[in-house]
Amino acid sequence: MREGVAGRDLPRPTTSFVGRGEELRRLGRIVVGGRLVTLHGPGGAGKTRLSLEMAARAGEHFPDGVHFADLAGLDEPELVPRVVATAAHVRERPGQEALSALTSGLGPRRALLILDNCEHLLDACRQVAGALLEACPAVALVATSREPLGLPPETVFPVPALGIQPRATDPPEALQAYDATRLFLARAQRAAPGLVDSPSDADLVVRICRRLDGLPLAIELAASRLKVLSLTEIDERLADRFRLLRRVATADVPPRQRTLRATIDWSYGLLDEPERCLLRRLSVFAGGFGLDSVEAVCAGGGVGEEDVLDLVAGLVDKSLVVRGEHADRARHRLLDSVRDFAAERCAQHEDLDMLRSRHFGHFLAMATRADDELRGPDQAEWLARMDAEEDNFRAALRWGLSAEDPARTLDLVWLLHQYWVWRGNLSEARKWFDEAMAKATDMPPSVNLSRAFARWGEIAEIMGDYGPARSRYERALAVGRAIDDPVRIGTARIGLGAVAAVQGDLTQARPLFEDALADYRKARDRERARWPLEAMGRLALAEGDLAQAAKLLELSLLEARELGNEAGIAEASLHLARVAHARGDLVAARSLGEEGLGLARRLGERPLEGDGWIALSHLELELGKVERSLDAARSGLRVHDETGSRLGVLAALEAVAAAETAAQRLQPGVRLYGAATALRERLGTPALPPESARHQERRELARAALGGQRFASEWGRGRALSWEEATALALGAAADEPSGPREPAPPPAPSMVLEGEVWTLWYEGQAVRLRNSRGLGFIATLLADPGREFHVLDLAAPAPGQAVVSDPGAAIDPAARAAYRRRVEELRSAVDEAEVGGDEERKARARQELEFIEHELAAAYGLSGTARRLADPAERARKAVANRIRDAVSRIEANHPALGRHLRTSIRTGTFCSYEPERTVTWTVRATR
Repeated sequence: MREGVAGRDLPRPTTSFVGRGEELRRLGRIVVGGRLVTLHGPGGAGKTRLSLEMAARAGEHFPDGVHFADLAGLDEPELVPRVVATAAHVRERPGQEALSALTSGLGPRRALLILDNCEHLLDACRQVAGALLEACPAVALVATSREPLGLPPETVFPVPALGIQPRATDPPEALQAYDATRLFLARAQRAAPGLVDSPSDADLVVRICRRLDGLPLAIELAASRLKVLSLTEIDERLADRFRLLRRVATADVPPRQRTLRATIDWSYGLLDEPERCLLRRLSVFAGGFGLDSVEAVCAGGGVGEEDVLDLVAGLVDKSLVVRGEHADRARHRLLDSVRDFAAERCAQHEDLDMLRSRHFGHFLAMATRADDELRGPDQAEWLARMDAEEDNFRAALRWGLSAEDPARTLDLVWLLHQYWVWRGNLSEARKWFDEAMAKATDMPPSVNLSRAFARWGEIAEIMGDYGPARSRYERALAVGRAIDDPVRIGTARIGLGAVAAVQGDLTQARPLFEDALADYRKARDRERARWPLEAMGRLALAEGDLAQAAKLLELSLLEARELGNEAGIAEASLHLARVAHARGDLVAARSLGEEGLGLARRLGERPLEGDGWIALSHLELELGKVERSLDAARSGLRVHDETGSRLGVLAALEAVAAAETAAQRLQPGVRLYGAATALRERLGTPALPPESARHQERRELARAALGGQRFASEWGRGRALSWEEATALALGAAADEPSGPREPAPPPAPSMVLEGEVWTLWYEGQAVRLRNSRGLGFIATLLADPGREFHVLDLAAPAPGQAVVSDPGAAIDPAARAAYRRRVEELRSAVDEAEVGGDEERKARARQELEFIEHELAAAYGLSGTARRLADPAERARKAVANRIRDAVSRIEANHPALGRHLRTSIRTGTFCSYEPERTVTWTVRATR
């Protein structure tokens, strides 16, 4: 689990942190004032735990975030930059290397980045750290490694053994003064409470900690055995194991490894044979494992499938397996040192190739099922399951490539394609496709080979590499024809049609889509038959045939609903929203667009989410809500930029340009239009109707406003922008001459700033821009002085030049009046029932409430039933202020749900109003006119 506290992204330990107080303080000072600190020490010394505790305490010094990159499950040096970038929430852009994306993404941020378990990827970690040190002056780095990185500014911080009591004769209370014995006692308390209560017990604890060299992992393993052994027995067994290890140790085995291996070997010796066998086999997993995976991979040959649950529970109890959770499912892992030890024993006692083959087969089967489930009603659950198994899929792919099993390895690659696309991991998808296809050159034609070529082509298509995409789709078509498979032929034709359409060749695209529909119908494949229906609907929309577009897309939507395919529902809904928008039916367009976007966000379907934001941006612009349109366009741009969809980035750049020009910010708007036009030309993909016509209209309005010469100048500057520069400009960077790739960093703290007539609110790294209103002004006053209670008459007092708060309306609105009257009828019935039943106490309570409500209604309404207006100034102000704050919070929540929820629970309204958040949030509030 990870700690989701403002600006922190750290694993959450399951046990308390014990000891190392002075080291923790010293490390915190070094990290806050330095650039690179490497926690250096042996496995099991507690380097990772020390780094996490330091980061949790020092987080306030790094306002732009604390990020944790776990490299333990990674074996590919080339993936280190991407894993680190993912941990820091930075994505590479199309055509940009992951390391470049990481340095430009972190840029000026004041952040702390922890690189955990670097020793097996030392060169790659050194390269990443060196690049960050050079390009990101405000980023602090902490590495944990058994070997220093060796960079010039590095501070090597030794993580020694825990302090051990110098005298074994001290009373038991003295054990708390030393970190090693204090840790042993803390863990012993959990295993066997009250065990240490005499000087002889204290003597044994000191002896055990000394023999374990004060290493935290060894101490924790020893203490956990107090469930079944006495202190004396632990001491005896430990002595035996150390003597055995010293006898067989060689000079090339470091002392720290001998000590830790002896400790784990001793723990291993306490297991029965089925537990030992299972522990050995668990080392085949990377990153972690679920119980179903253990049953599939490890059962058999001494481990009964029905015994796996109890065996895993036993290993958890003995601290050899760590239990956690992912997406509400139990998930386990081995500590790194335990995994290394288990892998050694596995190589000695197990058929490793057979075990890895079973591991590969299990995850191939999981990917096969996921390929279907990701198109069905359980998409969200399966996305979460796939997220948890990323390291295992990588391990399976590595083994498949090394085992020279090109057919099955290629199957696993194309089966993971859909997951990689949805999660935006296009560069990793391309890596595995390239490697697997390089080994599949001699494969005979088959269904799966055609699938692989088609999905390889789609990766290239999404990334804007249309030449390779077309070539791969043609190979898929050739293989499909060779095996006479209509589904494979139809899928290849869909891909070729998509490439033709995106490059503007609608005449070529149409027959390809029509033929694909015939292919799928021939194969009686309802799910895939939706694809050409949807593609032809988009084609009809581009050609302006709105009736035909609606007909085809509605058929696609109907099929998706009947099949329970939520992603299909989302995609068809978004395209139908565009049709409704083109028809001028903005109510239907909003309903369809919000349904599609909501589904896409819930599913985590990133490309669809980006498209949904862009569709919503165009709709908001049509409704005159310029700032909401801009926010939606930027949200879409961020999504497409992160996932690497160049076509999506282009559409988002144009949506931002439209919103900027509509807001009369013509300089950035025209530059972005120029950039999008040039980038489309470079990519070879023209803009299509109906959006292209709207963009042309806005460009002409901007030309008229700026004048031809100024327009041409800004247009030319935009055409010179790179992908990175255009994206930075669209996300809010200054509209002056670009100096290179950059991304705007959010303010280091929450802020609410009024510029002209627009408020910009930053909260949790996301901004919302709203036109000024009295309600937003009230909120700004409250945020600027948290905890202070403002009387509504003071809060609502007009500023110079402002009108007084208008009449807030009736004292009781119609809905409240109806509710009151319903309650009156209920109370009258209660009085009657209590009187019949002789329940005087109930009768008195009901009559008291009835009299109060009747008095309130009489005060609010005359005998004629006409609503009275509020006469008391304080009451008028109270209602007016509450209404305006409520309306403003609703506007904020519609654009920034997290901030809306925060304000809704933190702002108190009434005669006195205040901002009282549950946790301290400091706001910067200012206004510039």
